[in-house]
Amino acid sequence: MARKVLIGFIGTGMWEDRTAPISERKYKKAKYRIEGQIKESSFISSVLADHIGVDCIYLIGTMKSMWEEVYSSFAQKNGEEFDDNYCLDLAITGSESNYETPISSQHLKKVEAVLGKNSKICVIKYGIDDEELMFNFEQIKLLLENLKDEDEIYLDITHAFRSIPLFATTVLMYINDVLQKRTTVKGVYYGMLDAMSEFNGVAPVVNLNKLVEIQNWIKGAYSFSNFGNGFLISDLLREEGNNENAQKIENLSKAIRIAYANDIKNEIKNVGKIKEKLSIPASLVIPNVIDSIEKILKKSKTDSQFQILLALWYNEKKLYSLSYILLAEAIVTFVCEQEGHQDVSKKSIRKQCQDLIYTKYATLLNPNEYYKTINEIRNNIAHASIGSRNSLLNDVLQLTNRIQKYKSIIFNIHAN
Repeated sequence: MARKVLIGFIGTGMWEDRTAPISERKYKKAKYRIEGQIKESSFISSVLADHIGVDCIYLIGTMKSMWEEVYSSFAQKNGEEFDDNYCLDLAITGSESNYETPISSQHLKKVEAVLGKNSKICVIKYGIDDEELMFNFEQIKLLLENLKDEDEIYLDITHAFRSIPLFATTVLMYINDVLQKRTTVKGVYYGMLDAMSEFNGVAPVVNLNKLVEIQNWIKGAYSFSNFGNGFLISDLLREEGNNENAQKIENLSKAIRIAYANDIKNEIKNVGKIKEKLSIPASLVIPNVIDSIEKILKKSKTDSQFQILLALWYNEKKLYSLSYILLAEAIVTFVCEQEGHQDVSKKSIRKQCQDLIYTKYATLLNPNEYYKTINEIRNNIAHASIGSRNSLLNDVLQLTNRIQKYKSIIFNIHAN
């Protein structure tokens, strides 16, 4: 069952009275407007926890953070027994701490307890250099490893150093993309305390989740552009309700991933029609990706040209096996075209033309130096390199040269 998890950041905050003794150190109360409702609190995470109806809370802060305010707020909110001496100790520890204070969370066990079942606290450093940043990354990563599949994440980035929430969103990407935790970021909330004077003393609470959505689109564009994998983009389109365009992107991705040249050509034409019918996030990434693939089609006047450019495209994406397959087929297709065959897909015709590579077209194509090796590699790929070639690095290294050799021939012949 999906849980709602609030992840908040604790700073030193705006004190109600900077001249007050440590025992009276408190966050300044503020009014927050969230989705049309106005709520007053000295601690926005408490407001968000109620508004969202969270199941547990993860709080991240430094040794200097106002943990006593967290304890006071949630002990009262959750009807927990309040320990005045413990609260004072938290205030003293926080006020006396600085960036050099050793990290420890032992004194925060009671704070963690009043937050509620399954709640967690993470203590980090200021993050003033690379070493501290990597320490913080590791600590936040360990915290977020407690997340479960299907958890819904709500981030409160109102307090703490501004770099820390940015760091946490990076760790969330790591959790989802590397550790394969299937969580969903539902909200990224920021209480605009600095803008209260412009809103009659009420701080608007804005949801910045659109930025997470754009990150996903960028990630999808990267996968599509670099690997021909448009499945994330397809999923994002479906989330928008754009099922027709989602299917077109998915079909093109499948054709690219299996290297079916004719299907790729047809699906590129279909996908090219959707560029003007996109939402703003989709329009930021999809047209650029489609344009890069459409260029292959626009530069091609024949099937062999299309196949050789596809081989080059696959090579640029470091998809070497598909590149070699397209390269080998492009050479055979070229001979079929030179022989005047209209249907270059017939197996019998392609076999005849493959034989002509070593006879009629031997001078032009120099098969013993290039094509014979290319075809051997293609067959080697088909058999997963079991018991055959032992030249991995050289085959990869020479691929670009082999493509350019036959690209020059194919394009020059048709130019003439």
